[in-house]
Amino acid sequence: MKKNQKKIIFSIFFWTDYESRWLKINHSRNILISIVLLTSIIVTTIVYSAFSTQLQINGEAIVRSDNDIRITGVKIINQTNNAYETYNNKYTKETTSMFVTLPSNSSITYEVEITNKSDKKYSLTNIEILSNTNNNITYEISANKYDIYESNTVSKINIFIKNDTDDFEEEILAIKFTFKESQATFLAGSLFNAKIKQLATNDNSVTHLTSDTEINKIVRASELNVTIDDSYIISTADSTVPIYAWYDSGIIYYYSKINELFLNADSSYMFYNLTNLDDISFDNINSSKVISMQKMFQNCFNIKNLDLSNFNTSNVTNMSQMFYACKELEEVNVSSFNTSNVTSMYQMFTNNEKLKKLNLDNFDTSKVVSMQRMFYYDYKLTELNISNFNTSKVENMLDMFANCSSLKELDISTFNMNKVTSLNTNGFGFLIGMSSLEKLKTPKVYPNGLSITLPKTLYDENSNSYTILDSTSPIQTWLKVNE
Repeated sequence: MKKNQKKIIFSIFFWTDYESRWLKINHSRNILISIVLLTSIIVTTIVYSAFSTQLQINGEAIVRSDNDIRITGVKIINQTNNAYETYNNKYTKETTSMFVTLPSNSSITYEVEITNKSDKKYSLTNIEILSNTNNNITYEISANKYDIYESNTVSKINIFIKNDTDDFEEEILAIKFTFKESQATFLAGSLFNAKIKQLATNDNSVTHLTSDTEINKIVRASELNVTIDDSYIISTADSTVPIYAWYDSGIIYYYSKINELFLNADSSYMFYNLTNLDDISFDNINSSKVISMQKMFQNCFNIKNLDLSNFNTSNVTNMSQMFYACKELEEVNVSSFNTSNVTSMYQMFTNNEKLKKLNLDNFDTSKVVSMQRMFYYDYKLTELNISNFNTSKVENMLDMFANCSSLKELDISTFNMNKVTSLNTNGFGFLIGMSSLEKLKTPKVYPNGLSITLPKTLYDENSNSYTILDSTSPIQTWLKVNE
């Protein structure tokens, strides 16, 4: 059929071109031929449209796209006591209008068919009464705000209209249903933080800066088994499906009708100062929108394990103080982290006093400007893999490894320190307190005009000793303690 349509269109335009030359000769027939030509184009367009879309007529005509959700039918499914339609019902993509006559104590029930032919879930975000002409008539709608309509499905909404009076009544009821793609995003980190602390303490004056000792766990609930209202929502206003949270016996539960929940672009301070928190559920959490994770877990003193292997951090630019002072943290899985856009890792792992191993070989640090105190006071750290770090843009490495007192081996041979302007006074702070250091692989480029003070005397393979490293020192060379 489409091939035939193309031939029709081609022949029209060919004929047009031919006639345009002929009209120059015979001007008197110009108007007549123009009318015929215009009529032909309109007819062809209508025919083509009929083949390209579905046309449904029931009270009024609508054109339906195949990649959308809309009303596709309205019919009566029940009538009592001689209730009837005054005129045929009408509907469009989002609205339906019903014209009914209701004798005393009668009712009529309509079934509205909703078709979602897309491959996405949609939510009912609003039910608006456009017209209700008779206050004596009552009605009930079986749908609720935030109902979800699955992809490639047909659903039903019932509208029950009733006359409870002793009079003969007429009604024109028009309703608009608004559907939007289903999505739920958590509040910005500081707002989320404040909200869950307020739920735990029943104190609305609490802010994200307040230290909390009530919350022990944050768990995703499989069902909403408590009675709550919109004051318990922890999702953004533009979410088409809400996320609810409530507190019970040390646990913050959160729940939503959809599986995938998005972290906010600003997730800074999200779990800040939850000092007794020891477990967080990240089931089906999508972090792809996040730009800032600054202070995200700071001062979560009691948490021991963080599995962030499902985090998508490709858009994150700020990871400063992300795990600062997680003093009980023994294991953190950041193996999936894409850090290609991160510019600040300032104090990222500072004061992780129980952390023993940290593998960052997947980290792309090509845009990082600050690594100040990145591993400061991680004094139980025994394994640290940063052998692929690109530090060509780093300006601040002040106290970067200071007081990593259990670390015996450190490879910084990929470090280009050409732009570094801060290592601490006389370079003393960069490696200060690394009392167990036995092996150090030197950087490939030293900082201009700055020196690195070693925590102890180290030797190269030729037994040359070093207590300070500068631009005259060997590059990418293993230095060791004297055996």
